[in-house]
Amino acid sequence: MLFRSGLAKASAVEVSLLDRRITLNDVVLKQTVPPGGVAVEASRAEVSGLSWPLRELLAGRTPFTGWRFGDPIQAERVEFANLRVAQADIDWRIARLTAEGVDLPRYESAGQPPPSLLAEVARALQQLSLRRVELREFAVGGMGGGVRLAGTGVDRKS
Repeated sequence: MLFRSGLAKASAVEVSLLDRRITLNDVVLKQTVPPGGVAVEASRAEVSGLSWPLRELLAGRTPFTGWRFGDPIQAERVEFANLRVAQADIDWRIARLTAEGVDLPRYESAGQPPPSLLAEVARALQQLSLRRVELREFAVGGMGGGVRLAGTGVDRKS
């Protein structure tokens, strides 16, 4: 749905059914909704260890119809390389973002495509559960200043 609506583009898509992995190269998500719009770019995005919740299958929903905002995601690992998020005067850059034990249950979406990409991401983040997340070479710039961080990580100990 994201690609059909023109909100997302990728130069290459690789799918490995045996590894339950999807890799996108040169990913770009853009939304020009005022004020200023938002752009999300990554040289590589990979999701591996994908699974589909049993309750979704029992309800007759499968991942083969395409993923949309509000649909669940369960993955062992999600990794972004050269991630950039820009909106108005703020520019976030992350050389590598890795998340493990990703569990995003079905949630109430604002629509397809969403009226605001950042608001839709915030809705999803409210529901998201992670076992581990790690950032490498994180930088935020804009509004006359900036912050740089070589790396950080958070582990959830069960």
